[in-house]
Amino acid sequence: MGTEKKYWTGIEELNETEEFIRARDNEFASDVPVEEFVANTDSETMSTGRRDFLKFLGFSVGAATMAACETPVTYVVPYVNKPEEVTPGMPTYYASTYSDGTDYASIIIKTREGRPIYVKGNKDYGLGAVSARINSSVLSLYDSTRLTGPQKKGGESVSWANADADIKSALSGSNGSTIAFLTNSMNSPSSKAAIAKLRDAYPGATVEHVMVDAVSFEGMRRANQASFGRSVLPWYNFNKARVVVSVSADFMNGWPMGEQYSADFAKTRKPENGWMSKHYQFETLMSVAGSNADVRHAIKPSEEGLVLASIYKAIVGGGSVDTSSMDSKTAGAIAALKANKGKSLVISGSNDENIQMIVNAINESLGNYGQTIELNKSVNLAQGSFKSFKSLVDKMSAGRVKTLFMHGVNPAYDSPMAAEFKAALAKVGTSVSFSMHADETASLCSYILPDNHYMESWNDYNAVGNHYALQQPVIRPLGDTRQWQDSFLNWAGVVGDYYAFIKSRWTATYALRHPSLTGSAFWNKSLHDGSVNLSSLITDDSIADDGGVAAGASGSVASALQAVASKAKESNGFELVLYTNTGIGNGKHTTNPWLQELPDPITKICWDNYVTMAPADLKEKDWNDQLGEQLPATMVKLTVDGKSLELPAVMVPGQKAGTLGVALGYGRAANGENIGNAAFQTKEYGGYKLNEAGNRIPIGANGYALLNGKDDVVSYSLKGASVEATGAEYLMA
Repeated sequence: MGTEKKYWTGIEELNETEEFIRARDNEFASDVPVEEFVANTDSETMSTGRRDFLKFLGFSVGAATMAACETPVTYVVPYVNKPEEVTPGMPTYYASTYSDGTDYASIIIKTREGRPIYVKGNKDYGLGAVSARINSSVLSLYDSTRLTGPQKKGGESVSWANADADIKSALSGSNGSTIAFLTNSMNSPSSKAAIAKLRDAYPGATVEHVMVDAVSFEGMRRANQASFGRSVLPWYNFNKARVVVSVSADFMNGWPMGEQYSADFAKTRKPENGWMSKHYQFETLMSVAGSNADVRHAIKPSEEGLVLASIYKAIVGGGSVDTSSMDSKTAGAIAALKANKGKSLVISGSNDENIQMIVNAINESLGNYGQTIELNKSVNLAQGSFKSFKSLVDKMSAGRVKTLFMHGVNPAYDSPMAAEFKAALAKVGTSVSFSMHADETASLCSYILPDNHYMESWNDYNAVGNHYALQQPVIRPLGDTRQWQDSFLNWAGVVGDYYAFIKSRWTATYALRHPSLTGSAFWNKSLHDGSVNLSSLITDDSIADDGGVAAGASGSVASALQAVASKAKESNGFELVLYTNTGIGNGKHTTNPWLQELPDPITKICWDNYVTMAPADLKEKDWNDQLGEQLPATMVKLTVDGKSLELPAVMVPGQKAGTLGVALGYGRAANGENIGNAAFQTKEYGGYKLNEAGNRIPIGANGYALLNGKDDVVSYSLKGASVEATGAEYLMA
């Protein structure tokens, strides 16, 4: 049967703009040579091909790679057997693991002449699906803004010996006070054991480990605690789900284990399986998952609870919430769910505990637990507790924290309590950051003791269930850096390095839970493969309780339904959604030019931060909605709860009218984090330039500054926002 539908790849094609027609008819335009482009310093305009642009913009890595292009000598195991010496021109592969608290994957690192050059997923062993962030992480090794050695506050260089002596002295004086370790989500059992060694070495102090994430999933954990008595993120079997109903959950981008979920979901979209999954998406902004849905409905954030209440009423029964405004939209999803009990998934991206509890009740009624959802195979990512972070800040403010260590966090930039944290940090006796950069938080600390890059480091992980993985170095450290775990073992008086610490734990304890291998044979096999599935969890290392599922998910659902109904009635003004994009994510990858250059899969824009708006809203305000090389966007001032940002406005088809979207992770320039080639920064491009004082002007604006730090759980949708034109325009990349 034929169709008259016409599909278009972008707004430009739909409207057949002059630029689109020119580009379409001249697809293979010749590029300007890099030499000519660079030499043209007097030109006010720049015209170059994308590849030449990237060559010009890349890191200055030549000196670093020549200085340390040797493979590490400490017992690494190649993934493919080859002679011990490096063969010029022949690559060597190593199995390893990438984990930063949110993104996780089993990977294979390709090296040539001792230099890592490529990262891909290890699909033979472990969880081998990778994201753009993981794939591009090889470039971060050569980041020329990484610190090359330890330093004191103010940028003064210090030797490791002097830094160790100072910090041991501070630790010795911590009796009766708190030694705090603030990190992002940590799923490394051996790293936690290293922290325990430090605790044992200073029994007179209280050693506290607090985890906090830039983007929180705490609402889901709280709901599972209330519903099942277990604060966990479950594992979702997308490969078994014949129906997926998602309410503002972009499980293809930004979710913990989203890389693997995307790959598993893709397996259900093949006609040769004999069946294909059906995907229903209810969301505000056009997301990666939403753009791949079979059926998509645009809703406001305040309507998320009503959508789920409508589904709950039809699947579970009961509830007095008026869902008449949503019932027609949810009818198709409800029918599909009823026809696929035990073979479906209902998920939500909300950080609201009440919404997640309704989701739990729907999934339990459908019989999805134990089938498409596994609570006994918990995901040990996104474990952060904002309530615990607030408690730590209070202790710091009261002067009760004598020594503070930080790794993988940047609360002076990405916390809703950034101002409070910075004030409290000034009252800590000795503060130490293990950041690889002098970022917004590290630059305020007493010491920055830069950690190794993950490709220079040993570590282990337990990210999912009883799946354990190893990370091995594939190159010597490029600078005078040191793993933070080695520092902790040193300060605790432990003999030996972190490599020996990990190996002893694996050969002595972990091997006991392998069905056939023991000792060194178990270690070598695990290191070669990159990961291993043990028969059970290492009890002392388990990050979440792995007990059975408690019966009944309906304890507080009635009050949850009333809460979401009240929330829907409070809607006023524009509703704002703060999200993470596929490139720089939560802002951790801001310095990676490959990820800055990666076009957003929805807007096709790169190097820029902006406010997304529905076409109807832009047209009503008569703001620029057709963007291009010569068609700038309207600059707008977005205000919510008395806080404002100025960003260009961009039209996104499919976005719900009356809503705004802003990507997190931008607006970083306190210490020059947004860098490319220094010579290039004298030109305006992609949202940053040098001002008259010679300081870098950031890409975009910091959306974290709009978040509310008053509640125990952070919400990423805000009501009562307003937006107005500033009178300026902005040329988008």
